[in-house]
Amino acid sequence: RTGTGSGTGGDEPWTQHAEGVLAPGGPASPADGDTRAPAGVLEVDLTGVYDRLAGQDYRYGPAFQNLRRLSRLGDDLYAEVAAGAEHPAGGAGFTLDPALLDAVLHALLPGVAGVADRPMVPFSWSGVSVPAGPVDALRARLTLRKSDDTAVAVGLTLTDGAGLPVATVEELLLRPLSPDDLPVAGDRAAEGLFGLSWEPVPLDRTTAADEDRVVLGGTLDLPEARTHADLAALRRAVDDGEATPSAVLLPLEAPAGTGGLAERARAALAGVLATVREWLADERFADTRLAMVTRGAVAP
Repeated sequence: RTGTGSGTGGDEPWTQHAEGVLAPGGPASPADGDTRAPAGVLEVDLTGVYDRLAGQDYRYGPAFQNLRRLSRLGDDLYAEVAAGAEHPAGGAGFTLDPALLDAVLHALLPGVAGVADRPMVPFSWSGVSVPAGPVDALRARLTLRKSDDTAVAVGLTLTDGAGLPVATVEELLLRPLSPDDLPVAGDRAAEGLFGLSWEPVPLDRTTAADEDRVVLGGTLDLPEARTHADLAALRRAVDDGEATPSAVLLPLEAPAGTGGLAERARAALAGVLATVREWLADERFADTRLAMVTRGAVAP
């Protein structure tokens, strides 16, 4: 199966960025060569390696700081990577965890093992085979085939801790990246296949004034609107004889907690999803509109 990846910047012509072929693989077999470091290798000191990389604008978060051991013998690098207890690998359905694979490639970064002296990024992958399932640790042999100012080419052999094959890459080609290229890429008017647009909606103020409205929660001050703590409280009130409203307003507030932005966003989304599911399953509100009220939204 052949796949391609392309992109366009608004009215510009489409540009093909990637092309690949996917085919069934054969049964797993012993890895081509050993990933264990042989006698005579030179151990690479990894003390403070991620602090040093941060000084070169490679700022890896805790989930990606997984390079545990590195040694070199000639053109072969031997790496051991493992996920930390707080960020275990093997989740999210990945056959090969991206954080572990990325950690293997940290051995190629400037100032780590003397492979490159300038920033390099992966450009092309050739001959990739992934015969095994998820693992939480890897051993890797990286065989350098080219290393200069124009490119780095390397072959990869990945195994688990017992030496069983996990993946092989015939060749990974890396090319230089200039820091001056990054602001140019970030300044593009449109990124990706989708854009955000805001459409004005005309207001029928006469109808709105006559609506029987209910606000869930006490964070929205709306004159003449009834207030209930949540959807369950509204259901109980309707069961006790209160009139079913024509509109229900649900203010969306940032959930309480000390988690990061991503965790709080997931919690907010999960709360809204649970409310909508309850709403759609309740026939008493079939003729009632549910409106989410947000604050701080930004229009282009």
